[in-house]
Amino acid sequence: MNQSSETSALDLPAARDLWNTHRVEALSDGVFAIVMTLLVLELRVPALPREASSAEIWHGVRELGPIFFSYFVTFALAGTFWYWHHQAFDEITHLNGLLFALNLAFLSFVSLLPFSTAMLGAFKLRQPVSLGCYFGNLLALAILLSVLWTYAARAGLVPTADRGSRRRVLVRVMIQALACVAALATLAYDTALTMNTYAFVLLVGNIIARRAMRSPARTATARQ
Repeated sequence: MNQSSETSALDLPAARDLWNTHRVEALSDGVFAIVMTLLVLELRVPALPREASSAEIWHGVRELGPIFFSYFVTFALAGTFWYWHHQAFDEITHLNGLLFALNLAFLSFVSLLPFSTAMLGAFKLRQPVSLGCYFGNLLALAILLSVLWTYAARAGLVPTADRGSRRRVLVRVMIQALACVAALATLAYDTALTMNTYAFVLLVGNIIARRAMRSPARTATARQ
């Protein structure tokens, strides 16, 4: 009994360097929830008189087209990043100071999404400054999430993680980063290609990754 108490006392200082992930997950989910809600605030009813005709109202709604576009795209992307973040913290069992700092940095760019989304919707879709702000924000999210996940695995904070599962998460996040880099590269010569380049790299990258991940599984099944 005494020996057990002494062992627990000796283990306590080391345990203080690691924290439970529940509070950090709650904070992260709260930030995502607030940010995804704030995105809709850019959609405002057209400033028209109460006696406005249907044609005038429809014209005002059509003027909101770019804002609707940026809202739905960002809402989907924010949901995707939340899903990847949830997958990571579903495997991470403990947290240390550096991992907390990386998660905080990641959340700071999540909080920036309403601003970069507003920039994208407020100007023409070929505006290089707004496009750079938007895809720069997405790139920062992808890089920080991949660094967070890689550090957690190497620091031994993901003891139960399946390597295949971890690889799938990282590959998808890195495809997102590659698509953002490709989109940002087009700003130097033709902003008309920016959105299409991003969508093309994202689509092709995910198709290639999915096929590459299925091949080893099929090979293993055939061997059995």
